[in-house]
Amino acid sequence: MFESPHILVYLGLLLVCSQIAGRIAGLICVPRVVGYLVVGIALGPSMTGLLDQELVQTRLVLINEVALAIIAFSIGGSLKLKEVKQLGGPLFSESPQLRRLVP
Repeated sequence: MFESPHILVYLGLLLVCSQIAGRIAGLICVPRVVGYLVVGIALGPSMTGLLDQELVQTRLVLINEVALAIIAFSIGGSLKLKEVKQLGGPLFSESPQLRRLVP
């Protein structure tokens, strides 16, 4: 019977593919995080099925959480407060909690 590969094989595949896609995204002037997301969608259960649903929901759950945190951190780090203030004027004026965050 066919035994599924070790979890580190899946992890290595995801890391290598993500790095390649991130560099390609950078070359075409798109944020690297777009490349990471494309790899996640392409290799996930909804598209190619290389990573099946059971694997993603049980064995890779910690990695999924860490990956989402890194993606959110990288997106947040690329935001410029000055631009956010210009674009989100109505948002900040309507929300007292957000208004306290922006001087």
